[in-house]
Amino acid sequence: MVLLVVLMVIFPYNIQAKIGTFWHVTDLHYDVNYTTSGSRDKMCWNQATRSEDGAGSSSPGQFGDYECDAPLSLVMSAVQAMAKLHPKPDFVLWTGDDTAHVADSYFNTNKVVDIVGTLTSILNQSFPTTPFFPILGNHDYYPKNQFPLGKSDLQTQVADLWRSWLTKIPYTSFQTDGRYWADVQGTNVTIVALNTLLWYKSNDNTAFLPDSDPNGADPGKHFAWADEVLRKLSARKRRVYIIGHIPPGKFERYQQTKEGFHWFQPRYNDRFIQMIQNHSDVIEAQFFAHHHTDSFR
Repeated sequence: MVLLVVLMVIFPYNIQAKIGTFWHVTDLHYDVNYTTSGSRDKMCWNQATRSEDGAGSSSPGQFGDYECDAPLSLVMSAVQAMAKLHPKPDFVLWTGDDTAHVADSYFNTNKVVDIVGTLTSILNQSFPTTPFFPILGNHDYYPKNQFPLGKSDLQTQVADLWRSWLTKIPYTSFQTDGRYWADVQGTNVTIVALNTLLWYKSNDNTAFLPDSDPNGADPGKHFAWADEVLRKLSARKRRVYIIGHIPPGKFERYQQTKEGFHWFQPRYNDRFIQMIQNHSDVIEAQFFAHHHTDSFR
């Protein structure tokens, strides 16, 4: 169940072809209720039950269990390792999914924000002078998956947590629509952070809107916004790194049908691919998360 991905990426930048580095961290899925006395069969929350002969679910360890989400000790260990291996990267990408895989009944908006705040503090303490480019995942909203169109109280609270990372324009754009773009200072790289949660097939706020509805064809005018941003960045001759949580394209692990499996709604997947093709001259790379599988496309 746990993913907790941390990747160190080496990249060339600017006209002198200097080499830079950045961390990509995602899907931490921090479980505040994890316990080593819990049961793997019960997501490591409840006491393990054993038969008289000692058989039964083995107890999870201090740093987690493959069947369960991440305890704080695992998150701390990963971040400490990042800081030890490469303490001064050029920037950090953080692509969401910070809460555990549990029912909405265990959460509310304040609990989700508290978890995001805890992880923000841990990362910020280890990399106090490093630029961060964060985005929310489908588990970073309450109720999960149901990211709304426009502003929300949760977005505003998270934007305030990330205010030191988001300059004025990115802060406002994220607070309003969950998206932004920002230059990486000292390089010719620009991060374009997309709110792919609006295109997620499990988001009921957009799933049932017809194409005749403006928010059905282009939720929150997100494609129109991205098109304009990418055109302007191309004119500036920037090298764009697109980030988001929900990935586009087919998921190679699930091939139940001839058409394959997509996380995006098909209409948004088609439009996204067309947008990428239209702006291929300026897009250097894309970094997504969510499906808990190492994948390169």
